[in-house]
Amino acid sequence: MYRWTFLVLVMLLSLLNFSCSGEVQKKDQPAAPVKVRSVLILNYPSSVISPGFYNDLLSSLAIELHRKYGVHVTSGLPVGRGIWGSLDHARKRTCDVFKNRIDEAHQAFEGLRIGKAIELCEKALTVWDMCCVEQSSQDSIRDLFMVYGLALLSRERKEEAMAAFRQLAALAPMNQPDEDGLSQDQANAISLAYKQELSGNPTQVKILTEPQGANITIDGKSVGQTPLETVNLFPGRHCVRLNKDGFGTWSKSLPEGVPPTMIQAWLPPSWRGAPPEELWEMIRDLSSPGQDETQQLAKAAAISHTDAVILLKLEPADGKLAMNTMLFIPKVGVANPWEKFDLGTGSNKKALHKRLAKIAATYTALKWKDKGKKPKKSIKTKTRKKKRKKAKKKKHTRKKSQ
Repeated sequence: MYRWTFLVLVMLLSLLNFSCSGEVQKKDQPAAPVKVRSVLILNYPSSVISPGFYNDLLSSLAIELHRKYGVHVTSGLPVGRGIWGSLDHARKRTCDVFKNRIDEAHQAFEGLRIGKAIELCEKALTVWDMCCVEQSSQDSIRDLFMVYGLALLSRERKEEAMAAFRQLAALAPMNQPDEDGLSQDQANAISLAYKQELSGNPTQVKILTEPQGANITIDGKSVGQTPLETVNLFPGRHCVRLNKDGFGTWSKSLPEGVPPTMIQAWLPPSWRGAPPEELWEMIRDLSSPGQDETQQLAKAAAISHTDAVILLKLEPADGKLAMNTMLFIPKVGVANPWEKFDLGTGSNKKALHKRLAKIAATYTALKWKDKGKKPKKSIKTKTRKKKRKKAKKKKHTRKKSQ
């Protein structure tokens, strides 16, 4: 009797143990998909790609993500500057090269090596968009267009020389160069260019930022803080830089032509504490995130108040662009592996937008479906169903009449 009772107890205990182990296994299963309402695009800096092009690409990708998934996207070069801070050495190196080329062009012109001076000025202009905003004074930028204009005038390329002198006037309208050391032809050309540039009224530009109180630097000259009601800018290329302690720096190179009447900028919060070196190295090497990198990604998402982070790195190769991306959702705690996409040359905007739309469609983890609610039927679907019902009714009445 006792033996049978003991066997029954053993069987009951084994059954209880099995059910408990089943519950543990359910807990270990992957979590259900979470709803992502906002995404941060964190870009790795590039010393080769134009900031204007890079910013446009980030904006286009943000638009496609919003269209596809309805998420709010935080993107742009200021976001990366706020996160990386002092780790971005490539920009500083490029800007040092920019300044050195201007100094070398000046020396070449004084040594009557006119062709070399023109070549160096044109090389400096290729990184103008990246480096003009970093200049703390107007001297180097003014020297660039002064030397370039004089060198072009020496080669009898008068129209190009006048364009360079007009740009010089746009940058420093109140500081016309002294005529000392200039020939009569050179002095006349500069004077005429200044008259042409300053003959019209300047554009009154209003500058606003969120948050307020950002320092404004235009063409290497400090002009005040935001909100700034008016600053006068003449037609030409200008460099605007907005910075505030505790926030990422916003900068833009305004293209040739009439400046906009308003500049509005959002400054993202910057990284606090020790720079995220592990995360920087992970993106540089396109490696998988470890514990430190995962924590830093979660911190980046928390700083920007977003639910997910897309890491992005552009690489030029054989005249084409490749884009490497990785998606990380902190609530899930798992990062997707790196994916590489071909962007072509990037010169055709329409083709580039199509490629970005296809790339946006690959982030399927951002798609979230509420099974409890049925999707609303569109107006088109409703009208189609009504038409079908009417057609069936007519067909039925015809059969009856026959």
